[in-house]
Amino acid sequence: MINKYSSRDEVLKAVKELGLNLEYASEELKADKKLVMAAVKEDGRALEFALDELKADKKLVMASVKEDGRALEFASKELQADKKIVMAAVQQSSRAYKFASKKLQCSKDVYFLYLEGFRGGPKTSGFLVFIVIIIYILAIFSALRAIGWA
Repeated sequence: MINKYSSRDEVLKAVKELGLNLEYASEELKADKKLVMAAVKEDGRALEFALDELKADKKLVMASVKEDGRALEFASKELQADKKIVMAAVQQSSRAYKFASKKLQCSKDVYFLYLEGFRGGPKTSGFLVFIVIIIYILAIFSALRAIGWA
């Protein structure tokens, strides 16, 4: 078991075995980009324990969401609004959709990718496409109402 007094080598070994061990590292080591990268490659959700400045690092967050899309929850607000990051996250796990910015949740590409996660693939009936389009239009209308445009 590691703690805030553990050496970098001890922590690196621990996060390579279980990325979430990053939680117990010192603040100094939680700011170590290479160490945090090793943690998120093992478990993307380890991003939760990185320092805030690393949660805004595009390369680190991309590695994190590719391992576990739900790690989008811990990314900076700016990266939750980055289409490439969000698409990678939602493709990995449709559950990441709820952590995307409201603007990207209304994006056709992101929304359809999210829905595809429930269908299990690209094949679908015409009726289902119709339903998806109606839901998408309602989501956009709801978002516009929320910001006072409708």
